[in-house]
Amino acid sequence: MQMRRLQLFIVAIILAGCNNHDKTIQSTVIKSYDTLSNGLRIINTLDSPFYYKDQVGTDSLLGNYQVCYTKDDSFYYLYLKHHDSLVLLNKTSRNTSLHHLGEVTNDDTVFFILGHDNGNGAPGSFEYIDKQTGKNPLGFGIEFLDFRKLNNTVYLLFADTVTHNRPQLTLFNTSNREKEFYESPNDFLELFIDTLTNKNLRIRFTVGKKGDTTKTKMYSR
Repeated sequence: MQMRRLQLFIVAIILAGCNNHDKTIQSTVIKSYDTLSNGLRIINTLDSPFYYKDQVGTDSLLGNYQVCYTKDDSFYYLYLKHHDSLVLLNKTSRNTSLHHLGEVTNDDTVFFILGHDNGNGAPGSFEYIDKQTGKNPLGFGIEFLDFRKLNNTVYLLFADTVTHNRPQLTLFNTSNREKEFYESPNDFLELFIDTLTNKNLRIRFTVGKKGDTTKTKMYSR
């Protein structure tokens, strides 16, 4: 009887050890899957009951890049991940919504576009992010209205500060970082690049309280 009890005791110890070992492995796997290398918890709320603007997950981009939503006790963060490197793209208080961080709306080999919802359910302004540097050439957090590719160069159109008492539009060349300035229409709600050639820039914009009137304007370059 004593021998039988001793055998059962040894088996119980072995099973407990195996159980703890499995838990350790599982814990390690979960931790490495759910956190970035900086320890921030990765957010994946896709197919969740959350408000649709807060349904986010890791986006895989061309060139083995990823855009990851993360959090700590105080903030939500958006990071660009490439192998072991991390670049902070945006952050917002956890008292606000995840959609304030932006979402990927366009992906290219050397850049991607973060779209920002201005309250109408669709991105209304954008950030250009250079993948190699992880930076916005216009400056951290500066948004643009529309972009267009011409001769393999991306051009960004954004509203500049008022110059000589006139609102300005700026066309930014992402290759050489040169700027072209144009007089902006007054009180537009949305503005887009309609046509861009080596000689002309044509814009399309909406006016009126509801933005139900669309106009166009042509500029010589």
